[in-house]
Amino acid sequence: MTERAPDPGPRASGVHVTWLGHATVLLDLGGVRVLTDPVLRTRLGPLTRRHDLPLHAHVEDVDAVLLSHLHHDHADLPSLRRLGHVPVVTDPENAVWLRRQGLDAPEVPREEWVPLADGVDTRLVRADHEARPMPHRPNAANGMLVRGGGLVVWFAGDTSLHPEMEHLADLAGAPVDLALLPIGDGLTLARKR
Repeated sequence: MTERAPDPGPRASGVHVTWLGHATVLLDLGGVRVLTDPVLRTRLGPLTRRHDLPLHAHVEDVDAVLLSHLHHDHADLPSLRRLGHVPVVTDPENAVWLRRQGLDAPEVPREEWVPLADGVDTRLVRADHEARPMPHRPNAANGMLVRGGGLVVWFAGDTSLHPEMEHLADLAGAPVDLALLPIGDGLTLARKR
């Protein structure tokens, strides 16, 4: 028997975090809904979802998407298109490619805070993701800091350890309250170097 993600219910003034599988997380920061690296299908190449698909309520009325990089398990074009004309925030190199695919990917400066919606803003931060290159997609990777709802969230994307992680609170102007981190060999390998 599979478990279904809980119904997120109506938009509330509080903060809600719902993990939807792999690197897909729904952040509801005081009613501003932000989705990370959406994969909203049952199968993606050799990857098969072990639990039910996210409910429509999880992905409706999303205000922005945060995209860490363009590997298929993080930048699934059918999932991104399912969301409609939601702005996709990512590295400028990735944004050019996404716009060529017909998606709304605004030009975001690398070292500035940009508003996502009322009271919520984001900033690109470093991510080190040494993985196989994809000749048909750019290979830029990023993490993001998000401020809103009284919290600072760090969406790390796929990254190994790097020295700039120590200064994330300085960039945010406050301690990081919630970290959305990858799980895998990347962190283990970084420690062995």
